[in-house]
Amino acid sequence: MRQITDSTFASEVAAGTLVVVDMYADWCPPCRALSPVLEAVVIGLQAQGKKVEVVKHNIDTDPLKPKEFSVRSIPTLLFFKDGILHHTMVGAKSGDVIANKILEIDSATATTAV
Repeated sequence: MRQITDSTFASEVAAGTLVVVDMYADWCPPCRALSPVLEAVVIGLQAQGKKVEVVKHNIDTDPLKPKEFSVRSIPTLLFFKDGILHHTMVGAKSGDVIANKILEIDSATATTAV
């Protein structure tokens, strides 16, 4: 997963794909446990032809965006589609929960597109 910063954040989430931003810290054990889960989710969804990307944002080295999005606990996942925040998920969740949320957002935005 690619690392993003406060300065690259806007361009990373503005892409046409669904982007999940993993707000984390190196010292956080649940954050470290979530990384392989996120990787597996992305691989599984991409194998199904879904366009989804997960990027990592370190709250300690780049604290501005976490403050902007009111991140108070980590890990926090921010789900963006076309630059719009669609959902925030706090805490380490299972791969199924994360994948289902991605599919829900993807199908909802696909049906509302004009």
